[in-house]
Amino acid sequence: MITLKQIASMPIGEVAKLPPKQLLKLIEEASMQLAKARTIKDWLQGALSLRYEEKARAKRLRIGKDTGTIRLDDEGISITCELPKKVEWDQNELFGIALKLISEGKEVSEYLDCEYFIPEVKYQSWPPEIKALFESARTIRTGKPSYKLSDTDKRGNI
Repeated sequence: MITLKQIASMPIGEVAKLPPKQLLKLIEEASMQLAKARTIKDWLQGALSLRYEEKARAKRLRIGKDTGTIRLDDEGISITCELPKKVEWDQNELFGIALKLISEGKEVSEYLDCEYFIPEVKYQSWPPEIKALFESARTIRTGKPSYKLSDTDKRGNI
């Protein structure tokens, strides 16, 4: 049985030739290791937060910086503390403001960036004459393909 450590140094073409059951076991093992690593990383991030959150808050208060990046020093180690700014805008209110700007003869694009989005489920439910209006604005692209393996012996006949 080939191990994950061995897989890391094998050419992809050789990995692709492995039996499906072996690929399935390797994928399951890799998924378990990834989940475990994520749990450990989250735990360590929690420890960093516990250790540095108050110091970062005090420094932010001292320098008058609510968000963004600050640096702390602890025993010769530089700690980068990031507190992202997350601005949210009320979409209905912005729509009303846009209408007001238009009614005043102002160029809305100087103040707002607008992006239109149509959920595919909604588009598919439209009558043909409405779909026809939008057809030239619609482009279909594909995402990254994915493949999942499952053991048919364990699931029964497929």
